[in-house]
Amino acid sequence: MKTITTLLCATVFCTSALWAQNFSGGIRGGGVTSQIDGDGMGGYNKFSPYGGLFVQRAFDSGRWAAQLEINYTGRGARSSDGNVRSSIGYAEIPLIFSQKLFFLPLYAQLGMAAAVKVFENTTTYNVKQESDDYGTWDFPIIAGAEVRIGGRLAADARFMYSMARLNNQFHNNAISFGLSYKIVK
Repeated sequence: MKTITTLLCATVFCTSALWAQNFSGGIRGGGVTSQIDGDGMGGYNKFSPYGGLFVQRAFDSGRWAAQLEINYTGRGARSSDGNVRSSIGYAEIPLIFSQKLFFLPLYAQLGMAAAVKVFENTTTYNVKQESDDYGTWDFPIIAGAEVRIGGRLAADARFMYSMARLNNQFHNNAISFGLSYKIVK
């Protein structure tokens, strides 16, 4: 009987501790405009989509939050005349920390990500070729802002810059704009 009581108490305690964690999660998506610093093409001329999932934990009555994501994102470069394009697809895991600003639904974001290359190709005068000019890993730092619209929807803008060089001389440089929707609140 003592064992059953102990087991029952432990189950109730663990269940209530899990419910008290205040996690939320959802989906994200949007667009990325990017360039590769040092490649000579210049400008944020390459547009790619991004999308993924996130889980978020709020602290201090929602003033702070930590958010872990898993995303697909495209990056690369495109010449201003459109004749040359480098496309790199990444699977990435960003960790973002948010701080509420003032009494507005506006949050400053800061974080970093680990990204692994999924594919890479180069298109020159409409001839697409698989390439392997850039490294497998990217580690961007991320800074941005998020505006929460109601309880579940948010819009954000982020700047990303790779800390690691792509091939001993170039860096990824990207700006993203997107929406997120909390499925679990």
